[in-house]
Amino acid sequence: MHGGAGSFDMNLPASNALGVESRTVAVADSYQVIFTFANPVTLNGATVSHPTGGAGAISGSPVVNSNHITVNLAKVSNAQRLVINLLGLSNSAITNDFSVPMGILIGDVNGNRSVEGNDVSAVQSRTRQRVDSSTFMYDLDANGSIEGNDVSITQAHTRTSVPAGP
Repeated sequence: MHGGAGSFDMNLPASNALGVESRTVAVADSYQVIFTFANPVTLNGATVSHPTGGAGAISGSPVVNSNHITVNLAKVSNAQRLVINLLGLSNSAITNDFSVPMGILIGDVNGNRSVEGNDVSAVQSRTRQRVDSSTFMYDLDANGSIEGNDVSITQAHTRTSVPAGP
């Protein structure tokens, strides 16, 4: 969910790439990740690992609702790479563990795993634009509009990056 602007998808590829969450959150250091599968699934549990350091843990139990799994994360630090491990994920055909890497880097609107002047310029160029599925990543405070505060957030996080890793 993106504040009052609605719900938008952010890809978290299972391999070959790293999806990066660039926005701050209303409840400090807490994120909600919703996985969507083609078919209904069941789940035995979930864990979070930190291959390059960092912090964060699953808050409560994951919620399975047909083909959606909701995982709440708490105490997540900025500028980190984490892995959400879905344990005993099962559909009618297979049961397996499934791991999804995720980067947390406030201000990295272009998804290149570092915050620099290009990110600041990108947010500045979109100020006063309506938030939709193509611009929601630039609304860093998730309040539904892209404005000066989003530029300030990006500027405050320049020279940070997601650590390289597996």
